[in-house]
Amino acid sequence: MIVTRRTKIFLAALFVAQLFSDGGVLAQDNSDQTANGAVETAPWQTTLFLRTSAARNGQFFNFSEATVDNGRWIALDIGWLNFGKLGYGEVFGGGGRIQPVGKKAQIIAELYFDRSYGPLSDHANYILTYVAPSYSLGKGWSADAAVFPYLPVDHKGSFQLVVDYAALRKQLNTHLQVSAGYAAYKFGSTSLVNKEFGSFTILSQHNGSLETMLLHVPGLPGGFGVEFRYVVALKHGSGK
Repeated sequence: MIVTRRTKIFLAALFVAQLFSDGGVLAQDNSDQTANGAVETAPWQTTLFLRTSAARNGQFFNFSEATVDNGRWIALDIGWLNFGKLGYGEVFGGGGRIQPVGKKAQIIAELYFDRSYGPLSDHANYILTYVAPSYSLGKGWSADAAVFPYLPVDHKGSFQLVVDYAALRKQLNTHLQVSAGYAAYKFGSTSLVNKEFGSFTILSQHNGSLETMLLHVPGLPGGFGVEFRYVVALKHGSGK
């Protein structure tokens, strides 16, 4: 089978969809909560996200992101990603709001400007709207989800819809969390691609968290991949 240029772009975008399936990292790390789950304004902090992954066909990606927030407002969110063999990457920047809903839920809403780069990118520009609700079920259980469309702002890009994740999570103790979830991705007029994942996360209050994720992505060469995600929050200043 001949792999066309459009197919390669589609595969790169598919990896992007899974890349952002960060298992609710923003929902877990970008806000300080009271004992009853309500979000309070906290000292400003910078959160760093470092990720890398590999698939059975040898494809990989690297990703770096930094956010600045105070538990209510995400004043800055910038990032970069690159997909090795596919010759495709993206840079993005934006910001948003962390909004509590009652005592056990919250919604994160962000707006990004995204630009692709590389030989297969056509240097397309997008606006991304990111919405991520989360809910505490009690006794260590929680559920969260996220969705965002890629809205092209020029003729070079194609509309994309990402169901980033819909996951059920269980924190077993202060140092270990396990998760299972579903995600989906649609590129232009192509069919919806379904994905499943399972992961375990090693948690540390002072040294960040390290998540190991096993991905099942039908339609990609090899079908399976593994991803490692490290997240650490650096507080600076005091809240008011």
